Amino acid sequence: MRFTASPSDPSARYALGTLSYTKMGLVSLFAWLLWGDFCFQVMESLNPAIIPLKLRALAAPNWVIALIMVTLPGILIMSISPRHWDAGFPSFLTHCHS
Repeated sequence: MRFTASPSDPSARYALGTLSYTKMGLVSLFAWLLWGDFCFQVMESLNPAIIPLKLRALAAPNWVIALIMVTLPGILIMSISPRHWDAGFPSFLTHCHS
């Protein structure tokens, strides 16, 4: 990071590559990033609790709620996540052949 003015000057600009910020701009950026992370964490913690309630309000049977909340995410994680893949095959298949 390079300074375009003295660091004690309030109008000093901090530059990195093509980005250029004042001290207040960096504080503002930091605040927005913290706010965004807070909102993301709240939604991540509330969705598992709200979805079953909404499905019950729509009169979905218990097996549909279980399918949506447990089975579908499990299938997605098993098929998409790279940690479950070993040399192009899902790890559970490679263990079956050994």
